[in-house]
Amino acid sequence: MKVTEKIAYHWANQVAKKITKKVQYSLEKQKNLTSGDDTCLQNNWEEYCMQVQYEESIAWDIYIEQIQLLMKQFFDELTIEEQMTLWLESEEGQDWYWIDNNSNNDEFQYSDAPIFFVDCVDMLMSELNTIAINFESENITNYVEYNCTKEIE
Repeated sequence: MKVTEKIAYHWANQVAKKITKKVQYSLEKQKNLTSGDDTCLQNNWEEYCMQVQYEESIAWDIYIEQIQLLMKQFFDELTIEEQMTLWLESEEGQDWYWIDNNSNNDEFQYSDAPIFFVDCVDMLMSELNTIAINFESENITNYVEYNCTKEIE
Protein backbone atom coordinates (compact mmCIF):
# COMPACT_ATOMS: atom_id res chain seq x y z
CA MET A 1 0.00 0.00 0.00
CA LYS A 2 1.36 3.41 -0.95
CA VAL A 3 1.88 6.00 1.75
CA THR A 4 -0.84 8.21 0.24
CA GLU A 5 -3.25 5.27 0.35
CA LYS A 6 -2.40 4.65 4.02
CA ILE A 7 -3.01 8.30 4.82
CA ALA A 8 -6.31 8.34 2.95
CA TYR A 9 -7.40 5.15 4.72
CA HIS A 10 -6.45 6.64 8.10
CA TRP A 11 -8.51 9.80 7.52
CA ALA A 12 -11.45 7.85 6.16
CA ASN A 13 -11.43 5.81 9.37
CA GLN A 14 -11.35 9.02 11.41
CA VAL A 15 -14.40 10.30 9.54
CA ALA A 16 -16.17 6.95 10.02
CA LYS A 17 -15.41 7.08 13.75
CA LYS A 18 -16.74 10.63 13.91
CA ILE A 19 -20.06 9.53 12.43
CA THR A 20 -20.35 6.31 14.44
CA LYS A 21 -19.64 8.09 17.73
CA LYS A 22 -22.46 10.52 16.94
CA VAL A 23 -24.75 7.58 16.12
CA GLN A 24 -23.81 5.87 19.39
CA TYR A 25 -24.47 9.06 21.35
CA SER A 26 -27.85 9.52 19.63
CA LEU A 27 -28.87 5.94 20.39
CA GLU A 28 -27.81 6.35 24.02
CA LYS A 29 -30.31 9.20 24.31
CA GLN A 30 -33.22 7.16 22.87
CA LYS A 31 -35.27 4.37 24.36
CA ASN A 32 -38.00 3.77 21.76
CA LEU A 33 -36.57 0.44 20.50
CA THR A 34 -35.81 -1.31 23.79
CA SER A 35 -37.38 -4.73 24.35
CA GLY A 36 -40.11 -3.58 26.68
CA ASP A 37 -40.89 -1.95 29.98
CA ASP A 38 -39.39 -4.84 31.96
CA THR A 39 -35.98 -4.72 30.30
CA CYS A 40 -32.93 -3.61 32.21
CA LEU A 41 -31.39 -2.24 29.05
CA GLN A 42 -31.51 1.51 29.43
CA ASN A 43 -31.44 2.80 25.85
CA ASN A 44 -31.36 1.96 22.16
CA TRP A 45 -27.55 1.74 22.16
CA GLU A 46 -27.50 -1.02 24.79
CA GLU A 47 -30.32 -2.77 22.94
CA TYR A 48 -28.39 -2.57 19.66
CA CYS A 49 -25.20 -3.86 21.32
CA MET A 50 -27.20 -6.74 22.79
CA GLN A 51 -28.51 -7.61 19.35
CA VAL A 52 -25.05 -7.44 17.75
CA GLN A 53 -23.39 -9.46 20.51
CA TYR A 54 -26.05 -12.14 20.96
CA GLU A 55 -27.98 -12.00 17.66
CA GLU A 56 -31.38 -12.06 19.36
CA SER A 57 -33.34 -9.44 17.48
CA ILE A 58 -36.97 -9.61 16.57
CA ALA A 59 -36.88 -6.26 14.76
CA TRP A 60 -33.40 -6.01 13.25
CA ASP A 61 -34.60 -4.03 10.22
CA ILE A 62 -35.98 -1.29 12.46
CA TYR A 63 -32.57 -0.84 14.11
CA ILE A 64 -30.76 -0.78 10.80
CA GLU A 65 -33.22 1.71 9.32
CA GLN A 66 -32.94 4.08 12.29
CA ILE A 67 -29.14 3.78 12.40
CA GLN A 68 -28.72 4.41 8.69
CA LEU A 69 -31.01 7.45 8.89
CA LEU A 70 -28.77 8.82 11.64
CA MET A 71 -25.66 8.00 9.62
CA LYS A 72 -27.09 9.79 6.60
CA GLN A 73 -27.91 12.85 8.71
CA PHE A 74 -24.35 13.00 10.09
CA PHE A 75 -22.84 12.28 6.65
CA ASP A 76 -24.74 15.24 5.21
CA GLU A 77 -23.28 17.47 7.94
CA LEU A 78 -19.69 16.64 6.90
CA THR A 79 -17.60 18.91 4.72
CA ILE A 80 -17.27 17.86 1.10
CA GLU A 81 -13.66 16.86 1.81
CA GLU A 82 -14.75 14.57 4.66
CA GLN A 83 -17.51 13.04 2.53
CA MET A 84 -15.04 12.42 -0.27
CA THR A 85 -12.44 10.96 2.11
CA LEU A 86 -14.96 8.42 3.34
CA TRP A 87 -16.48 7.73 -0.06
CA LEU A 88 -13.09 7.15 -1.72
CA GLU A 89 -12.58 4.15 0.59
CA SER A 90 -15.75 2.50 -0.71
CA GLU A 91 -15.58 0.05 -3.59
CA GLU A 92 -17.40 2.51 -5.83
CA GLY A 93 -15.08 5.33 -4.77
CA GLN A 94 -12.01 3.22 -5.45
CA ASP A 95 -13.33 2.31 -8.91
CA TRP A 96 -14.07 5.95 -9.72
CA TYR A 97 -10.65 7.06 -8.47
CA TRP A 98 -8.84 4.47 -10.58
CA ILE A 99 -10.74 5.47 -13.74
CA ASP A 100 -10.35 9.21 -13.07
CA ASN A 101 -6.69 8.86 -12.13
CA ASN A 102 -5.96 7.03 -15.37
CA SER A 103 -7.94 9.27 -17.70
CA ASN A 104 -5.24 11.93 -18.17
CA ASN A 105 -7.57 14.43 -16.57
CA ASP A 106 -5.37 17.21 -15.20
CA GLU A 107 -8.11 19.15 -13.47
CA PHE A 108 -10.06 17.91 -10.52
CA GLN A 109 -13.29 19.34 -9.16
CA TYR A 110 -15.08 17.93 -6.12
CA SER A 111 -18.26 18.06 -8.15
CA ASP A 112 -16.71 15.54 -10.56
CA ALA A 113 -16.89 12.79 -7.92
CA PRO A 114 -20.26 11.07 -7.67
CA ILE A 115 -20.22 10.92 -3.86
CA PHE A 116 -23.07 8.74 -2.64
CA PHE A 117 -23.80 8.05 1.01
CA VAL A 118 -25.11 4.56 0.22
CA ASP A 119 -21.62 3.58 -0.95
CA CYS A 120 -20.29 4.38 2.54
CA VAL A 121 -22.84 2.40 4.54
CA ASP A 122 -20.82 -0.84 4.71
CA MET A 123 -17.77 0.91 6.14
CA LEU A 124 -19.87 2.84 8.66
CA MET A 125 -21.84 -0.22 9.74
CA SER A 126 -18.64 -2.20 10.12
CA GLU A 127 -17.18 0.51 12.37
CA LEU A 128 -20.38 0.75 14.42
CA ASN A 129 -20.58 -3.03 14.83
CA THR A 130 -16.96 -3.16 16.00
CA ILE A 131 -17.83 -0.69 18.73
CA ALA A 132 -21.08 -2.53 19.58
CA ILE A 133 -19.52 -6.00 19.74
CA ASN A 134 -16.96 -4.78 22.25
CA PHE A 135 -19.30 -2.63 24.33
CA GLU A 136 -19.91 -3.79 27.89
CA SER A 137 -22.27 -2.54 30.53
CA GLU A 138 -23.75 -3.80 33.75
CA ASN A 139 -27.17 -3.59 32.12
CA ILE A 140 -26.18 -5.97 29.29
CA THR A 141 -24.60 -8.37 31.79
CA ASN A 142 -27.78 -8.33 33.89
CA TYR A 143 -29.90 -8.88 30.82
CA VAL A 144 -27.85 -11.87 29.65
CA GLU A 145 -26.87 -13.52 32.92
CA TYR A 146 -29.76 -12.73 35.22
CA ASN A 147 -32.65 -12.02 32.87
CA CYS A 148 -32.85 -8.55 34.45
CA THR A 149 -33.62 -9.98 37.89
CA LYS A 150 -30.47 -8.69 39.58
CA GLU A 151 -31.06 -5.33 41.20
CA ILE A 152 -29.18 -2.56 39.41
CA GLU A 153 -27.69 -0.11 41.87
